[in-house]
Amino acid sequence: MKNINRLIKGSIFFLLFFTQTLYADISFDKDNAMYYESLKNNYRIEELYIQNNTYYVKVKDKWLVFYEGRLIGEFNYTSLVVTKNGLLGKNNTYTLLSNDLKVLQDNLLWASINDNGIIIKEKNKELLAISPDGSKKTLKGYDYAEMCSNGFYIAWNVTRLIPRWFLLNTKGKMIASTDENIIEFDGKFFIKKDNKIIVIENYKKKVLDEKYSDFMDGREYIFLFNNGTKRWEVHDSNLNYVLEIDLPNVSTSMVCHNIFLIYDRQAEILIMYKIDTHTSMIIDDYRIGEDYLFIKYENAWKRIY
Repeated sequence: MKNINRLIKGSIFFLLFFTQTLYADISFDKDNAMYYESLKNNYRIEELYIQNNTYYVKVKDKWLVFYEGRLIGEFNYTSLVVTKNGLLGKNNTYTLLSNDLKVLQDNLLWASINDNGIIIKEKNKELLAISPDGSKKTLKGYDYAEMCSNGFYIAWNVTRLIPRWFLLNTKGKMIASTDENIIEFDGKFFIKKDNKIIVIENYKKKVLDEKYSDFMDGREYIFLFNNGTKRWEVHDSNLNYVLEIDLPNVSTSMVCHNIFLIYDRQAEILIMYKIDTHTSMIIDDYRIGEDYLFIKYENAWKRIY
């Protein structure tokens, strides 16, 4: 079937997603609040990361870190980012921590961390990129940046004249710029410029069909907006067409494992769609993080992954 609208009209809803149970330590109350159950207490979850059997739980104005139900760390950060390269806490300044919760560097003016590496900014210094192997590169003349999977960088400025976005190679040299947007998807870079979408892969540039006027990153897939049909299309890593989201007024949230969520604002329904099996179902609610997805269906919460 080509589109989701036909699936919905046919009232075909599959329960093939329910192959797993909830994490033993996660529960929900009657008001759909999410809780973490430790050995001694239950904590209402505001934000959550789960990595290598370690739970990073935001409770009011602090973060608690649990391993096998034991509290092993506590931080007074307003926000926390957890990656395989370490942790990044934020208050008025940024603090970089290792995965064993040791402070590596604090009082940073700004920092960015992901699975590809770390970028920090100290007072009166340029941006410094730190790769997972420990190698470092100074990025001069940019306010902010993030490290990409192939050693490239996406940098941007907020205090200077356009262009605002920049694509830098492994040496920190600019190879493209725009005042609109740049994203990375599966090692490719999508650049919105002059009403066109430019794709750069291995230094080779190509312009997408002019019918596409916008894009959104969907983790395992990319969304391309077809200006002719006024619909979003889902494409795989080779940019092959997968399906069209044929609903008049939707917002989409791509998840992992070939699953994405669609909210039809007009019908006020939430749909979970599985691309590889082309099956869908209406759900009542969800909780999503970097490494988990819980959905509510028929008054019961279930873990999808």
